[in-house]
Amino acid sequence: MRRVVDESNDEYFVDEDGGAYELIGSEHRRVGKWNEQWKLVQKEVALTTRPSSTIQISATGHAFEVTDDDHCETPVEAYQDVVPFLEKLCEILGKTKSELQIYDPYYCAGAVIQNLGAFGFSQVYNRNENFYEVVAEDRMPPYDVLLTNPPYSDEHIPQIFRICARSGKPWMILVPNYVYTKGYYSGCLSTQDGSTIRPFYVCPKGRYCYITPEGHREGNANIQKTAPFISFWYLHFAEHTAAVVKWWRKDGHRQSNVVLASRPDALPQNMMGSYDTHRKRVRKKQRETYDKKKRKMEDQAWKKQCEEEEAETKRQWLDFNFGCR
Repeated sequence: MRRVVDESNDEYFVDEDGGAYELIGSEHRRVGKWNEQWKLVQKEVALTTRPSSTIQISATGHAFEVTDDDHCETPVEAYQDVVPFLEKLCEILGKTKSELQIYDPYYCAGAVIQNLGAFGFSQVYNRNENFYEVVAEDRMPPYDVLLTNPPYSDEHIPQIFRICARSGKPWMILVPNYVYTKGYYSGCLSTQDGSTIRPFYVCPKGRYCYITPEGHREGNANIQKTAPFISFWYLHFAEHTAAVVKWWRKDGHRQSNVVLASRPDALPQNMMGSYDTHRKRVRKKQRETYDKKKRKMEDQAWKKQCEEEEAETKRQWLDFNFGCR
């Protein structure tokens, strides 16, 4: 097997068939398939695994051109992580959870309505329509916050950041960790008056696993959940951003297990993009430490084996010469 490193700087071992393995102790454990084009491991979870959300996702037709690999529903855990921020926005706007208007412009299978509804947010707009046509024709629905996990292909990510930055309204976007390291990122955050906004970031402790709707990714029919990228939330609450960050640092963090970073260089190390210069390169040191421990254990095992062989040789010599042990 050959050793590979993905975009998140995680190490895997790949066999001839493309199977990806993690080294656990002295054994290799299969975790998915290696995608050579994207330099990532597509995690595999059997269909028998129960999705984290209880929402039944069915196959749907779409009113716009789609890329099949983009079709993954956001897990309920990701929404749960930002519920405290939605509740804080309700407090700021003087609304109840059932009155807060949430807009998710990218339609997949509609599970966002039920997922957020489970937390009391019943005013969620997510329809099977072409978002960019809606914007061009100035038909965006009234909303208090735009909350979405956009498609990752083509120009969808920079497009949604540009639209949100110029809207002047609160937004919450769930995208891969590498986005803030891209050359287009800062340019997408320009407002209508030419200033640049600064989002803050809400990170989970581990990877989110996304749910593939029925009827998509037919070539990977045995995969119902996937976690190809480390992802976290990028948030901006317009003129309320500073107040929300201040609230979180004082009281909000007690309500959740997520980490808030006000700047990219304050992100947790395990969430930083692989090309972030602030990310500490600890993999080599970890491997050296592991190799050192392994050599030590091997030396100890070899020493013990030599001692046992020497004792056995001595016993046999005594048996042969004296007929005793």
